[in-house]
Amino acid sequence: MKKSNIIIFGLITTIIIYIISIFSGLKLQIPIKFLAETFETHTIMLILSVLAIYLFKKQGFLNFPNERFHFKNIWKPILIMIIGFIFIQIFVTLLLLPFGIKPTDNNKMAEIVTEYGTLRVFLFVVIYASIAEEILFRGFLQNVLLPLKSKAIKIFKLKISLPVILSGVIFGLGHLIVLITGAEISFVIRIVFFTTTVGLIAGYFYEKHQNILYAIIVHSIANIPMLIATLI
Repeated sequence: MKKSNIIIFGLITTIIIYIISIFSGLKLQIPIKFLAETFETHTIMLILSVLAIYLFKKQGFLNFPNERFHFKNIWKPILIMIIGFIFIQIFVTLLLLPFGIKPTDNNKMAEIVTEYGTLRVFLFVVIYASIAEEILFRGFLQNVLLPLKSKAIKIFKLKISLPVILSGVIFGLGHLIVLITGAEISFVIRIVFFTTTVGLIAGYFYEKHQNILYAIIVHSIANIPMLIATLI
């Protein structure tokens, strides 16, 4: 199969897995009170993503790198993610103000924490969701897009490849799905910009260190400030 066809096939597969996970998760509810409502969605996403990686790898359509993880390399991704979190909050706030949209127009995260409780949010949103989403968007999609790695943009000294950009942007746009929950536009805009930033940073360090754990940790760290801010 041509590389262009593999890329298109991979993009379509990603979208299908994402849509199936979201809507199947809404229909399928495991009767265990402790589990968050998103548990089914992310479990389906994780299973389908691992299956897709296995099948694509078996056909020679992608390579799933698994270099050794080094704790000494994790401080930089964490620091950049924290800086990115602060920057994107300021940027989106300034972006929305001219339109009269205040950052406090939506308290969706507070509602989620109140409904689930801190422990459940930490386990199922901060940790479990990060694992499932990173396996799909970085482990599968970004690796499928690797033939495009030679194309990149430079920001100062950083070289960000097209696979990193595409997987990050698609990940961010995927969060437009929160519109079906009735979320206000301020929350939707903020979450799309924020998740796109998370995707770019996670993708960059995944590509750099060739281990999915870096992307998962970046993603998890990105969710913690939102949880803390909500609790405060």
